[in-house]
Amino acid sequence: AVAAWSYWATFATLVARAAVEAPLIPLIDAAVLEALRHGKFGRSRLWGSAAYGGSALCAGVVFARFGFAANVALSAVVSLATLAIARALLLRERPPPRERQPSRERAAARLSSLNPFEPRRGLEELEALTTRPTMNPFDTVEVPPLPKSRARAARAFATRLLPSVVVVGAGFGLLSSCLFRSLRALGASSPLVCGAAIFLECLVEVPVFHAADAIVDRFGPARLLAAVHLLYALRCAAFALAPLARRRPYLLVFLVQPLHGLTFGLFYTAGVRTAKALLPAHCAAFAQGCFAAAFAAGDGLGAFFGALLLNRLGFQPTFLVFAALFLLAAAAAAA
Repeated sequence: AVAAWSYWATFATLVARAAVEAPLIPLIDAAVLEALRHGKFGRSRLWGSAAYGGSALCAGVVFARFGFAANVALSAVVSLATLAIARALLLRERPPPRERQPSRERAAARLSSLNPFEPRRGLEELEALTTRPTMNPFDTVEVPPLPKSRARAARAFATRLLPSVVVVGAGFGLLSSCLFRSLRALGASSPLVCGAAIFLECLVEVPVFHAADAIVDRFGPARLLAAVHLLYALRCAAFALAPLARRRPYLLVFLVQPLHGLTFGLFYTAGVRTAKALLPAHCAAFAQGCFAAAFAAGDGLGAFFGALLLNRLGFQPTFLVFAALFLLAAAAAAA
């Protein structure tokens, strides 16, 4: 009973965390893109990878020495510190309040700038300022057709970018959710080893994010997304072949773990920038929200079906199946 209660308590905590985090990521990405204008998105995003990797290594050390409860307390302290920093930033960026003038004072200020020898014009402007035109709710408004170039961009956003993002999210969800379970099955059960695996992948993410914008500009997002699918197929094949090693099979997982930094850094930079480019400027937050939703959907599908296949088929067949699926996705992305 205690174990079941702990599981559902952890499950509820993760759901609450996801509900709070989900709307923040697209809004932050859209705000960063707007602030940068023509700057380098990857060089801003790398700080998130550095913080995530460092916290994962720290969490592994704390969990190995003091247990799960200490990690929860540490997470609460860091969350409160982050909340205080965010509040301070918002207060600093808030514009000073402006005193609202009464409508008559605004009208008088406007009239004071008029020619005093034209009283009829002043009365007309005063009437225009104080009255609003009425609209007939039964009137039909003609909506101009969407330009062909924008329609093609929106179609590419919905039919090419978002499905590719779902596939990458599925690979992320599969390997992230099965990483610790795989390491334990291969003989590396220490929480410190698990934290070191996350730290290793984030260590590679930092330089990849730093150079990601230049790589996207040179090769284009379509080629990079196809390459990301191929690298996910390679990682799944390595996970499937790891049990065949006679000594320390988990080392093969560690050898391919840095590929996560390469795939995630290139994919995220290319995806965020492409989502912004395909939709109009006034849809920036909507574009990043769709991108984040597609990635989260794939993440959940990969984690769910990956765990289901692991329980029914076993370790090697599951990763071989996903490797074949990523090869098909790479072929489709390159077509």
